[in-house]
Amino acid sequence: SPGTAVAGEDYADLGRQEATFAPGQDTLTIYVPLVSDSVPEPRESFRVSLSAGRVGDTSLAPTAQAEVFIDDDD
Repeated sequence: SPGTAVAGEDYADLGRQEATFAPGQDTLTIYVPLVSDSVPEPRESFRVSLSAGRVGDTSLAPTAQAEVFIDDDD
């Protein structure tokens, strides 16, 4: 989702992906590869959204979001 980082330039554009929670599982790690370049940049961000999901017998909120921050590595 939009933030200050650009998909394909600052992080891999993974498009829509499916994440599966096992019964009883309440956390899940999602890996989003970062794109390294030699251009100094300020701190940037992007959002990861989870929607229309269930954890066991519990429905997730209509949309849950996490904001990811990228600190410049150049």
